[in-house]
Amino acid sequence: RAEAAPALADVGRRRDALARRRDGLTGLAQLARTAARVTTTLQEAEAERADCHTAAETAAAREREAELAVAGVESALAEAEATLRRLHLARSQDVRALRAELREGEPCPVCGADHHPFADRAAEQALARLDAEQEERVSTLRTERTAGIEARAGQRTARKAALDRAAALDRRIATLTAERAETAERWTASAADEGLPPEPWSDGAADAVAARLATVEAELEEVARDEAAALDRQARLDR
Repeated sequence: RAEAAPALADVGRRRDALARRRDGLTGLAQLARTAARVTTTLQEAEAERADCHTAAETAAAREREAELAVAGVESALAEAEATLRRLHLARSQDVRALRAELREGEPCPVCGADHHPFADRAAEQALARLDAEQEERVSTLRTERTAGIEARAGQRTARKAALDRAAALDRRIATLTAERAETAERWTASAADEGLPPEPWSDGAADAVAARLATVEAELEEVARDEAAALDRQARLDR
């Protein structure tokens, strides 16, 4: 009875208090990990959303450029096709027959001009060459127009995809923000009693919880030794 040993009831009360504190700190540690994960994911989502908006703006600018390019090509194509039609008309059978009857210095029955530069065979060959060149130009412009339309459609698709992704990220960010707010609310309810930072995602919050947990675990080990000593003493007294 004279041995120095802790009272078993006191040891039990201390053990229960430390166990409750350990459980609370374990929950806080989980909240700190969740807050860190959510914060990192939220920052990544916000950065990706900003990139999506930038990509959408770039695609929109390129779409406008493609639109202007298509308009320019279509204007040039319309002019080239009109010229080609005039060349075809100039080389048609009736017009060739009319040219064959033209005499230098005599008025043309169609236009009234007395100078006829395309009346001879050399002029006919030159006209044929111009016709072929114009055919090639029209074909080139049509190819450019098709490529421009496809480029414009591609940029429009890219812009829509970027905006759709940004909208999806808006919803994701809203969910993460709500989860982070809920985590912060649960943290605040218990963190003040432990002298922890006000926000679970603060630098050092997780380390502070870990340090307190380590202290509690060490105290629980000490209590376990005291309880073992108290139980041994009680058993010897009973014997």
